[in-house]
Amino acid sequence: MSESTSAGGEPDRRLVFQPLADGGLFILVDPDAPMPWPLQTATATDLRRPVVPGESGLGFVSAGRDFFPSVEVRIIHGRPPDPSKEDWDFTGEEAIRVLSGVLSVRSLGGDVAGTFDVDPGLWHAAWRVRGRDEAAARSSELQMFFHGIEEWALDLWPADQD
Repeated sequence: MSESTSAGGEPDRRLVFQPLADGGLFILVDPDAPMPWPLQTATATDLRRPVVPGESGLGFVSAGRDFFPSVEVRIIHGRPPDPSKEDWDFTGEEAIRVLSGVLSVRSLGGDVAGTFDVDPGLWHAAWRVRGRDEAAARSSELQMFFHGIEEWALDLWPADQD
């Protein structure tokens, strides 16, 4: 993890995780939020909808199954510039409500890749993903537990600093 202090879209904190995409799914959640967590209606075969919002966080639908994608989380002070869509398979934005002041990146089975502190309240999350074709190809060849082929990037900033 590297940290720096800056304003207006520059990262305050940058964290990297490698959660298990258990059955092709992993989540970013407030661990103290009430169930159900995201992904109650998502399936790993719904690849057109790679991020599923929920009241307690976000669910991520990977193109691969049972492997470890790379997930970079950047905590920033304001809306980031729009990423180049040419470099990413999909991009989007969601909002999440943090109740406890903690977010956790984890598999659906509960394996925690990491946790980090943020202020309670409403947060925006701009997400993007690439490497989905290769992750899907490896999974179709029954490769398992490979690392980092699918890359996710997530910018989080407080809604009141939009």
